[in-house]
Parts: sequence; C-alpha cells; structure tokens
Amino acid sequence: ARDAVTPLWEMPLSEQRRRKQAEMFTVVETLTNSTTCSRRCSSNSGSVCEPLRHSIGDIDATPLRNVCDLHIGYDRAGSPCCGFRLSLAKALDGEAVAPPDLVSILPAWMVAIAKELTSYLNTSHGKTPENKTCSETTGMLPLIACRLRGSSRTCEAMALLTARCNELQPGHSEEERLLAQRLASAAARHGQHLKSILLRNANESGTVREMWSAVDNAMSNEGCSGAILEKLGSGLQVRISPLAFFQTSTEAADVLFNTILEMVTLNNSSNSSRTEEVVTDNPATLAASAEALAAAAATAAVVDTCAAADSVYPQMILDLCCGGGAIGLEMARASRAKGSSTRVVGVELNAAAVEDARHNAAVNGLQPPNYEVVQGRVEDVMPNVLAQLPDTKPSETRGGHGVV
Repeated sequence: ARDAVTPLWEMPLSEQRRRKQAEMFTVVETLTNSTTCSRRCSSNSGSVCEPLRHSIGDIDATPLRNVCDLHIGYDRAGSPCCGFRLSLAKALDGEAVAPPDLVSILPAWMVAIAKELTSYLNTSHGKTPENKTCSETTGMLPLIACRLRGSSRTCEAMALLTARCNELQPGHSEEERLLAQRLASAAARHGQHLKSILLRNANESGTVREMWSAVDNAMSNEGCSGAILEKLGSGLQVRISPLAFFQTSTEAADVLFNTILEMVTLNNSSNSSRTEEVVTDNPATLAASAEALAAAAATAAVVDTCAAADSVYPQMILDLCCGGGAIGLEMARASRAKGSSTRVVGVELNAAAVEDARHNAAVNGLQPPNYEVVQGRVEDVMPNVLAQLPDTKPSETRGGHGVV
C-alpha cells in the first residue's frame, strides 16, 4: 500500500526532482504543439516555447512552503513531538512523529515553532508512560495539530492550534499566554512576525477563537481573525484567512497566475509576454512547482483553442469557486491596466471566502464592473451572471459568447 501511494518514498529528493522535471517537460512539449503556442512560437516548432520555458523551474532551487500542517504526538522514544508522522498507524513506527528539522521545503521559522511546541509539551507532559504504546497515550496530549501559515514577502504569520477537547480553553489564560509568547519569540528569531495564534477544538468543527494577538501582545477573544497579508509578484496584495485555501508556494502561485493570464490574453503580437517579465523580475519564481504549471497551462490551452486571433481580453472572465479571489483579481488588475472593459466575476459558496475576496478587491482598488464576487452555488448563480453579458457579434468574442 505504501509503495502504491508514494512510489518514490525511497528515492532521494534530488532524483525525485529530476524525474518530475522530465515528466513535466514532456507535458510542456505537448502544449507547445497546441494552437496556443503555435501562434506565438511558429519559429520554434518542436521545442518548448515562451513563456512555458520559464515556468519549468530550476530543480536545484527549493521554494519554501507558505503553509504547513504539523502533527503532534510521540516520537520513537516516547517523548512528545511536533512534526510529521513517520508511517502508517499499522506500520513498524505506528503513529510515531519526527521533528521537521531536515525537511528542506520548510522555512526556518516553522521549524523553530515546531521545536518550541515540542519543548513545551515535554516540559508539561513528559514521556509516554511505561508499557503503553504511542497510539494508546496520544489522548494525554492537550494538542493534536498545528497549522502554520506565513509570507516570506510580508513576513506576516499565524498559527492555528487544534486542542484535543477542553485543554487550553478559556480558564487556562496564563498557560496560553506563556505558550503564545514562546511561539512568537521563536518566529521572531527568524524574522517572521507572528500576528496571532488561534485555537480550535477538535470536537467542535468550525469553532475557532483567537487566543493571542500581537496587536496588544495579550489574550484576545473578540472573534476569529488570524488572517495574514500575502504579496504576489505582480504587486497584488491578498488577505489569506487561517482555513482558506492558497497555493502552498507563493512562487508557484506567481507562475500559475501569470501562465493563466498569458494564455487568456494571447494574440499575434510579438511583444514579450507578461510571464517573461514577471519571471525575469522574480528569480525565485523559477523554482516554482511544475505541477502548478501543468494545471495552469492545460486549462489555458483549452481556453485558447476557441480564441479569436485578434482578441486580447474577453468580455467576461468567470472565476468559479474563487475562494479568496486571487486568480480573478489578477485578471481584473491586468485588464484594467490595459484599459480593457473586461468584467471579472468570482463565484464562491463559502461565506468567509467571499468576505476575503471582497476585502482583497477593495484593498487593491478593484470594484464593479471591473471585479465583483457573487456568493452561491455555481449552478444556481450562473444563469443570472451570464444574463448580464451584452449581446455581441461572434467575431468580437471568444468562442462566440465572450466568456472565459
């Protein structure tokens, strides 16, 4: 089962990267032969063209994660540990946890917080009692998980702790305060500003409270905030809530968003692509995830096959299941900068994500009709959204309906 789920688990990381790059290079070569690239790169038939060449990445560089979910349990020696599980529950190591010290894709501040949590748990709870396995004693630890999210560009960070039940709940304020200060200090030693620490009860889904805030360096029970600010390579700023989805590598996000924009706006111009400009300005982007490229380029290739050759921006761009709105906001920002009247509409069911998207639009100066977000199920709101699209001639639109 382990070999089926993670077939490369025994392969060195460097070899995994080379193998993955070869696989993604094949994907890019396939895309090169599509309508998308043939119009832009007719002189490079049979080779990887621009801007896709820039998105392949450097396998020797290591983009750091901006989010990580750590497990809290016991290590092989029976001591409390914050890190990663070593194996499956029924395997030799059982549910043993190892520290993340040697995981190269984690920034130093995340490793430091994991160490601080491990130290806290060892001081307050000690080793596994004799004659009991890790799986039989995990219930003794007050915490079971820790999510860390942060930005290397804005240096903002947050921590979300998951408590087993009633531990570290209201009434344990002094313990919470001391732990929060230790975690904040650990992050600060590596240049990261821990804005807030949130706590949720594993037995109460959706219940999250802010137990500490750096604003006043004190306890805070006034609702749940914990959002951090992230800055993309284009200059777009987005708020990311604790439980919101965002690409695990911001460098990969840059490649993903830029490639989508490049494909949506392709024309017969010989000017340098926006993707080339962004990647050149941000060398770290070269280390972005090849998977992000493949997903973006594959989607964009389908979009562009029905594009009119003289089109630059469609009348409407739909960002379905938009979350915090980052992709749609990038499209809206770029179209507005070019003087286009393109209307970008995000559709999202989750109320918290809709709030983030609207906040991000306001922060970046984007408003209707340039950008708006609609809350609801895609299948429910699409008829009303499309009904607002003016009638146009097929030659003036993409695919005859002006919508991407």
